[in-house]
Amino acid sequence: MTFKNRLKINEKKVVGKIEEYIKTLIKERSSKGIVLGLSGGIDSAVMCALAVRALGKEKVHVFFLYDKESDKDSQRKATLVANFLGLQLKSLDITEVMKKEGVYDPFIMKIISVSPGLNRFFQKLYLFIAKERPFFSSLRNGANELHEDKFRNFMYNQGMQHVVRSFERKHIYRRKFLEKVAAEKNLTLLGAANYTEVFMGWFVKDGVDDLPISPISALYKTQIWQLAKYLNIPNEIIVQKSSPDMLKGITDENAIGIDYGTIDLIIDSIDCGQTDLGINKNEYTTKEVDYVKKVNRLSEWKRKSIHETVPVQGSFKGGFRLSLQTE
Repeated sequence: MTFKNRLKINEKKVVGKIEEYIKTLIKERSSKGIVLGLSGGIDSAVMCALAVRALGKEKVHVFFLYDKESDKDSQRKATLVANFLGLQLKSLDITEVMKKEGVYDPFIMKIISVSPGLNRFFQKLYLFIAKERPFFSSLRNGANELHEDKFRNFMYNQGMQHVVRSFERKHIYRRKFLEKVAAEKNLTLLGAANYTEVFMGWFVKDGVDDLPISPISALYKTQIWQLAKYLNIPNEIIVQKSSPDMLKGITDENAIGIDYGTIDLIIDSIDCGQTDLGINKNEYTTKEVDYVKKVNRLSEWKRKSIHETVPVQGSFKGGFRLSLQTE
């Protein structure tokens, strides 16, 4: 059985359900409002827009936390989203804090900070030599599954591990900062992770994308794009390549090794028990299916944190799909 437009959701129904969830959340917690990290990316833009729709702009507080390695354009995009929603964006430079934590000290960090091109070069060089991406190696490392090749382990431990740790420390600090703001001002902190990233482990454990309350974390990345259009998020935010921001010159899809559209189709087919479906339609290959499954298995250690039950699911069984008609 194949399904036409099987990933598309009923935007109105999804938005209404999330708005209702946010209103109930604030009431039950006797909270004064919402606080979010606004990165300039599509996920936080959508989550922020939903919070404003639910509570009004007066009760939504947004922060942009950057350091010297952040994409210079990210702040402009975060400001664009904040202005679009009528919010006051508070921007803070965390470079000095990261210096004290020794984030920039390793030699490789000094090299890749020179330019985005150099960062991409080292990522490609690592892939060429290690035969796997740094992201994949980081999952293997976290899962305590060392590569049988000792040279590859050495190369990761002496090089790319420092890049991964740098990325992790920044995102963990972002979370701690926002949690402090939430506690001091009696606000509820919301995360903006999506299901695709959660499934693939494309987030920092205990970081800003691993928050207990993440209302859109069961929606696929492609469904987030769909919601963004429905919510009239500025087109510049929608069409940009998603990136981790604090890794210059690297997009999410560069790091993961497969595009979001393909990942979503594979995950959905896995959930339906029909991975052969996409292969028959030339949507993806057996190799890609195996890769997604392996990444999901290796990233299981990241999904141990406790999270609140989400208000909506974008999966086949979630009840929010527009059409499940057979072709």
